[in-house]
Amino acid sequence: MSHSATALIRRAETQIALASIAVHHLRTGGNDQDANYVVALIRAHSSAIKQLKRLTENEVET
Repeated sequence: MSHSATALIRRAETQIALASIAVHHLRTGGNDQDANYVVALIRAHSSAIKQLKRLTENEVET
């Protein structure tokens, strides 16, 4: 996996962790609509990370 791909994956994983904290705070404050929006962003980031990992693994194999 290239250095830039690894850095991109780590950055996205950090964003997911921070967004998860935000969801907790939003739900604690009773703001479920915003929390649901952040959850959707987390899912999108997670999906993108999985795709990027698959692509970079395929590059190494070929």
